[in-house]
Amino acid sequence: MGMPEIKHGTFTSASSAADVDINLGFVPDHFELIVGAATNPNIYIYDKNLGDASTIKMTGSTGAYTYETSNPIVSKDAGSISTATVMGETATKDIGFKGVTIPAELQVNSKVNYWTAIRQGA
Repeated sequence: MGMPEIKHGTFTSASSAADVDINLGFVPDHFELIVGAATNPNIYIYDKNLGDASTIKMTGSTGAYTYETSNPIVSKDAGSISTATVMGETATKDIGFKGVTIPAELQVNSKVNYWTAIRQGA
């Protein structure tokens, strides 16, 4: 088994939170999101092995873990095969959006959110 691929970053929710697409360049096996808040941030954990109940919510104010079924984090694989020329070389490439979508309902307006994405190595 190869080395896992890991990416980490932040994004700031809009003043009126909207869905956020994070293009990772891969479809994650595991994704964690810490939602910015003044106190008691919620933490969301996506794991592809959980199937329809793919997102778990840890409520910051109570520490309780529940499934986030109404607004889960969604993995996306909108890749497509296309021909592209880069630095004079033309080749067939897999391009498009691969990553996750964070629903507006999970976010807090105008707050910084912290995420980590992991894909198991091949």
